[in-house]
Amino acid sequence: MEQVNLTNPVSLNLARKWRSSKFSEIVGQDLVVRILQNSLFKNQFFPVYLLSGQRGCGKTSTARVFAAAVNCLQLSNFQKDPKISIPCLTCDSCTAMKKGQHPDFIEIDAASYTGVDNIRNIIDTSSFLPVLGSKKIYLIDEVHMLSKAAFNALLKILEEPSKSVLFILATTETQKIPDTVRSRCFQLLFNAVVDTQVVNHLETICKKENISYDASGLETIAHATNGSLRDAINLLEQARFAEPTVNKASVMSVLGYVDDQLLYELLSVMMDEKLETFFEIIKKFEGKTVSVDYVLKRILEIIYDFILLKYNAKPKYTTDIPENCKEQIIRINLAKLLHWFDELTDLDSVIGKTSKKQLLFESTLLRLITNVQGLNHQEGDKKKNNLIEVNVHEDVRLFKQFVTMSAAHIDPVLTSMLYATDLIQFDKARQIVEINTLKKFILFQDLFLEQKNIYQKYLDQVFGYQTTLVVQFNKKEEIVPEEKATSQEVKKIIQEPVKQPQQKQPSVQAKPKAAMFGQYVPRRAQSYASLEAHNKNERTVDVADEKKWKITHMLLDNFGGSVREIIKDTTNEFDA
Repeated sequence: MEQVNLTNPVSLNLARKWRSSKFSEIVGQDLVVRILQNSLFKNQFFPVYLLSGQRGCGKTSTARVFAAAVNCLQLSNFQKDPKISIPCLTCDSCTAMKKGQHPDFIEIDAASYTGVDNIRNIIDTSSFLPVLGSKKIYLIDEVHMLSKAAFNALLKILEEPSKSVLFILATTETQKIPDTVRSRCFQLLFNAVVDTQVVNHLETICKKENISYDASGLETIAHATNGSLRDAINLLEQARFAEPTVNKASVMSVLGYVDDQLLYELLSVMMDEKLETFFEIIKKFEGKTVSVDYVLKRILEIIYDFILLKYNAKPKYTTDIPENCKEQIIRINLAKLLHWFDELTDLDSVIGKTSKKQLLFESTLLRLITNVQGLNHQEGDKKKNNLIEVNVHEDVRLFKQFVTMSAAHIDPVLTSMLYATDLIQFDKARQIVEINTLKKFILFQDLFLEQKNIYQKYLDQVFGYQTTLVVQFNKKEEIVPEEKATSQEVKKIIQEPVKQPQQKQPSVQAKPKAAMFGQYVPRRAQSYASLEAHNKNERTVDVADEKKWKITHMLLDNFGGSVREIIKDTTNEFDA
């Protein structure tokens, strides 16, 4: 650990004061320490080391210890007798490292120096020989923060550095480092420090610093910091100043945590559906500094254990479930617990986006209770279903109104698509109208985008301002033959091949209005009707201009045929 100069004392926080200064003080990284010590013992060094792992697990401290050992004057003795401890902390090189004044150790924070110019300075100075030690060592911390240009400039020097230069890169986000850089590194992965090792280290600190503590407090710290030793030491110091003794209560008050007993009471009330008692429990949260994120996370863990108990499995996150809760778990419906877990998981994904976490959390719990109460009463179910049915009918009426208003202004093909469309739902909360139309219309899906500026005003007028239309093309086509198409003559034509004149192509005939609304006329019946329609009232239409007749060309490309105009009441209606 760092030493304090007693002639000029400087007050250091515990995390700095207890920073590892030799390999034996590094906690929870036995494999990494063994690899580095073997490298020192065999005097074989890799040009570039990449140290990666979560925050606070000892990457930077290990890099400094390794750098001190590489230039320690006792290194040669250690290579003869590995029982000798290095770095020795007493030679000139180790003393300079301890004071932060070693001329051959350059530490760079990549988060502050991200540009290519900083890397060029490193390249230029790396050509100089070391002054005090045997190697010039560069430690680049948070290396993933370097710019792309800086990484590219670093590539060559990393691949072929001078024999007297050694690079150590440290990062918490390996995935942000280019593969070209990673492939040139000797990578060492730092694991999260396990809870037992964290507790043991905190006990040592408490004894040395005369901090009053109990085991439950240190265990709570270890569990809360998720393997980050630095976070654990910082939390210990906060709890130390909060209360005379570092115990579970003092640690939880610093973190804004709530005792599990209160959470069990809350869940018990929810399982019994007691609204009055629910509000009494919520009042107990008032006046406390409560971390809603923690409470939500802990409730999810407890509910998950309740679910495991329903399956006769061993709880994963809790060990002290009260007996009254166990009895309630036996009686409660498993579907209810699963519903709670799903709803609160969804809440966990959005609660970080609001400043009213407490209100959102309480209202969600209240909704879960009231929803369950409604599900348990048949009368409430009946009213709810009747209300849903009324809303669905009203939404369908509104959609038909929208189609009718739009039909006179939008493209005829889009009109046909809308008339053949079913309303899936109108989501009022998100202002989204979701519809499902025939699969065959997927060829013309671009029409919904091209015509949006025309139909949008009618959509807003009927459903509300800034409503979005979402279209699916999954509807199956119902074959409903038209009356004319079911005559004996047409049936005969359908059963026998149609003999078309060689000199003429099948025409594109006018479409009856019924077919425009989703009815279907068999293609062969259409061909027959088309052949019969060749008369003097018919004339060929010039559709050579593809831009002008864009939709017509789409029809011809997919269905074939030719385009003719029928001089009668149904002028300008086409079928392909």
